[in-house]
Amino acid sequence: MGKEAKDRLHYLKPEQQQLIEEWVEGILPLMEKHPRMKDVDLVIEGGVGTGSTLLDIARRLFPDALYVGTDIAERLMTGKSRINRAIDKKTLSGIQAANDHPSFGMRGAVIHGNCFDTELVRDIAQKAGKRNPILATFNALNALLDRKMNPWDRKDESDRITLEDMVLSNSPYVAQLHVGADWDDEGATSLSSRYCRLESAANSVGWITERFDVGLLLLRP
Repeated sequence: MGKEAKDRLHYLKPEQQQLIEEWVEGILPLMEKHPRMKDVDLVIEGGVGTGSTLLDIARRLFPDALYVGTDIAERLMTGKSRINRAIDKKTLSGIQAANDHPSFGMRGAVIHGNCFDTELVRDIAQKAGKRNPILATFNALNALLDRKMNPWDRKDESDRITLEDMVLSNSPYVAQLHVGADWDDEGATSLSSRYCRLESAANSVGWITERFDVGLLLLRP
């Protein structure tokens, strides 16, 4: 890893930095193949849960982008009020402050909201002065599409989404990056089946799709 990349992840231990570099290794060639990926200025993570790996991947790939984590599981978002349709100034300021001082986990940049709330995503982008948002997930695609948020909570109907919904023409995202696939099982298990189905749904409506070693990149036409 070069010095510039290390500086972006200065809050991680060297072994953690190396692990992130291994995750991004298969994605970097796609950044070169599709130059518009370099224009991404807002990263919305869907289904953060208790993890932080995607945050670090995003900071490595999109160092100048604003990162916003989202999750709708109330037990994981204790103390955070649910945000729907629009973000308030105080919450956005807190997200920006967390981005200005990156740290492990950066919980100050995580909100109790739905990454598929189109109005909310557009409002965050507009108020933050961003034009090219990307949806990113890490081992979360199955949970986002399931009828349950986790083993103990069912989603409200308003939070349910299908694969086809994810690639509608009015999507607020210019691209989607889903990390966590195991292509070797050829769609036989949940490790790749939903990734394969999302790939098909995206192809059917004209999105550009690219597999990499552990995930799937989608680019809106």
